[in-house]
Amino acid sequence: MTDILQTARFKQIFAFLDTLDLHVSDNDGKEVPLLKDHFLLSVHASDATVVYYNIARGLVKPIN
Repeated sequence: MTDILQTARFKQIFAFLDTLDLHVSDNDGKEVPLLKDHFLLSVHASDATVVYYNIARGLVKPIN
């Protein structure tokens, strides 16, 4: 049950990102849409440890 809830939460985050109309400037100064296929999640522990997760939409081939 917990796995289903966690997956649903990430789906909600991606659905929210899809509603945003974000643009960035490229090297030529033209505005291009911001890719919203992944986001960076950081988890902070009480001992000051920080763990970063790159959460992607769907399956992504690993980069070596």
